This record gives sequence, structure tokens and C-alpha cells, in this order.
Amino acid sequence: MDGPLPLSSLRLLVPPLRLMSAVMWQVVERRSLEHYGKLEDFVCLVTEAVPELLTDRQRALLLLGLRAKMSQEWIVEDVAPELIQTQLDRIQSICLTKSSDKAFEDAKARLMAYTRRSPGDRWAVRK
Repeated sequence: MDGPLPLSSLRLLVPPLRLMSAVMWQVVERRSLEHYGKLEDFVCLVTEAVPELLTDRQRALLLLGLRAKMSQEWIVEDVAPELIQTQLDRIQSICLTKSSDKAFEDAKARLMAYTRRSPGDRWAVRK
């Protein structure tokens, strides 16, 4: 056989959810930040379909962590402030729905404090 199977053929061999789970696992293993948005969407989709898979707290912390990691990388890479602000607004939207959890509030506060530092101070923290 020449090369990998086309996606349409793979769908016949592997159930779509299993295929997407494998792809998302590769994103996690490789730490492919450019695909963390898709990973976030996948987590939302799966946990909405199967709510008992994660508790609300686990889901919120996972989504917060993904968004925080993306924001952190964008800050270091000097991405346009508008994109970073959009990401922070998305983080805030999670925070509004899960504000009763102390660990969640602490994580949010640390992220917001990090983003408010000057770029030089943020770099010093990473070293």
C-alpha cells in the first residue's frame, strides 16, 4: 500500500469518536499549542455529550489550563494584544460560571496577575 489511508477510508475502519480521541491525544503528547483550541472544543463536545465523564470542577480547571497555556505562549511570543484579550475574555467566561471553587479562583487570579506584568517581568519569571 502506498502512503497512509485517506481520512474517508479511516472513518470506515475506526469509529469517529475513537479517531478524534487518538488525534487529540497526539495533540496533548506533542504539546501542539496551535491545536489546543481544537482540544478545548473536543473536551467541551465530549463532556456535553457525556456529562458524568468529568465533574464541573475538573472540566472548568482543564479548560482554564488549556486557555492559560495558550495565553502564556502568546504573551511570550508577543502575539497581537487583541488575540490575547480575546483569550482572557474566554477565560473570564469560564470563571463566571465556576466562581464558587477556591482552587479555580486561585488559578484564575494567578493567571490574571501573570498577564498584567510587564513583558520583562514575565520573562524573568519563566527563567
